[in-house]
Amino acid sequence: MPKEVQILPFNHKKLTQKVKDMKTFLPMIGNLLNPAMCSRHWRKLLKIAGKKIDVSSPQTTFKDILQLKLYHYESDVNDVVDLATKELKI
Repeated sequence: MPKEVQILPFNHKKLTQKVKDMKTFLPMIGNLLNPAMCSRHWRKLLKIAGKKIDVSSPQTTFKDILQLKLYHYESDVNDVVDLATKELKI
């Protein structure tokens, strides 16, 4: 390994946690893109995350959604998406 790489600070636990978070979040993106998801469902997700962003804005980016840290609320997110899907079927 090059000396430059060897001297870089490395936090294995932090990197491992980020990878775990992304493994949870990436499949969640598909659920969040579900056409059944409307503004009231997003309001629920924002309340769960304790954040405020305008998800309907064209200026909203993937980074903005990532910063909601919805991967910490995987079960709640799945519940909201399931509810949206069921509502759409009615």
